[in-house]
Amino acid sequence: LSIAELRLSRSYRAVAVSPDGRWLAVTTADPAGDDDGVPVARLHVVDLADPLHPAIVGFVGTPSVAFGIDVAGDHAFLACSIAGLQVVDIGDFTTTGTGSKAG
Repeated sequence: LSIAELRLSRSYRAVAVSPDGRWLAVTTADPAGDDDGVPVARLHVVDLADPLHPAIVGFVGTPSVAFGIDVAGDHAFLACSIAGLQVVDIGDFTTTGTGSKAG
């Protein structure tokens, strides 16, 4: 039974829900890449305030594909295939639609 749907143009790799259930973090990858053929990997932040209508509030590129993710507070912790552990501040996504990344 599906109650809501969220489509991204890329292949999903990992998902995590914030402890309060308000936000969803989704990592995606597009192996076909951008116009130059460089693979594109991203972290998307989704607002779940209305679970029937999830809304993407922002995204940030990641240095490599993330196959694992966890969310704690305002941070998403990504296990990236080549780049290792990446910590992303998603607090700004929840208020401004922009995030920041620390490698």
